[in-house]
Amino acid sequence: MGNVLRDNLSDILWIALVAVLALVAALSLRRVANRSNERIPDLPIILRRTQTALITVVVIAALWIAMIGIESTEGRWAQIVEHILIVAMIAAVTWFACAVVIAAEGIFLARLTRATPGDDIRVRKARTQVILLRRLVTALFILIGVASILMTFPAVRIVGQSLLASAGLISIIAGLAAQTTLTNVFAGIQLALTDSIRVGDIVEVEQESGTVGEITLTYVVIYLWDDRRLILPSSYFITTPFRNWTRWGDRITGVVMMEVDWTVPLDDLRAELERVLSASPLWDGRSFALTVSDVSAGNVTLRIATSAANAGDMFGVNALVRETVVTFLAAHGGPGLPRLRREDVPDDAGTDGAGVPAG
Repeated sequence: MGNVLRDNLSDILWIALVAVLALVAALSLRRVANRSNERIPDLPIILRRTQTALITVVVIAALWIAMIGIESTEGRWAQIVEHILIVAMIAAVTWFACAVVIAAEGIFLARLTRATPGDDIRVRKARTQVILLRRLVTALFILIGVASILMTFPAVRIVGQSLLASAGLISIIAGLAAQTTLTNVFAGIQLALTDSIRVGDIVEVEQESGTVGEITLTYVVIYLWDDRRLILPSSYFITTPFRNWTRWGDRITGVVMMEVDWTVPLDDLRAELERVLSASPLWDGRSFALTVSDVSAGNVTLRIATSAANAGDMFGVNALVRETVVTFLAAHGGPGLPRLRREDVPDDAGTDGAGVPAG
């Protein structure tokens, strides 16, 4: 009994020594890599994303190697430890693979930003595609890792073999159950490949205007102007028409429609709007037009088109236009303000007061 305990204690001490040596080696390697940051610009991104996962893989691999040098590997405890190390190694390698993908994403986007600091459309396009690709690859790695861990358990392998004969039926049932989810997943991939929307685009959907804040494999989040979040499935943007105001640029055009009276002084109002917009930092000076778009029995409809650099400025420009028109009409004594007219028609001489012919 004492010999067995002494042998087990020596094995545990050997494993602990190997683990400590592996940890020291990994930390030393990280210190050397940190000193090389100045020579390799992308190295800080790689270290920040992968160093912890790499250290974990090195330590677990060292423990696994240490198990080979143990003479009493036939014992029950050794088998349990070996199985734990296998599961830990699969999890650590999966973690490290996902960290490498995330680091590659950061390096690509950093280089793209440095190469094209002023090309915002290209950066947003690449950022959307890379984020979706990274999520797809990491999800695939995690799925493979979980499946590999489950296959290390004999009971799971037996269940898998017994279900293999009915795999066709199960696949049909799973396909029908996950039809909507798979549709959104493929729609998300299509959005990334076709470049129809990007993170940061200004879109109009469901009678709402907002900014695309997130694009995932299954849904898209639209940031509305009042801090609400409109969440739509990815398939919506494949099957439903929508407006993308920033498809080829950030600058957008806004239109304000207002009904006024026939007596509105159009030239004076047009000059006042140009003066106010020229003094406002929100207007980008690209376009301005005041036209009469419709004429009805009592009013005329003005269409005032302006432009701005982005959606936030456009909201401010439209508000400024409305405020300027209201202030202008009120300051000029009310001409142009919508009003109802009534005209009293005098009684015909050939009729009585009720409109019945006299006599």
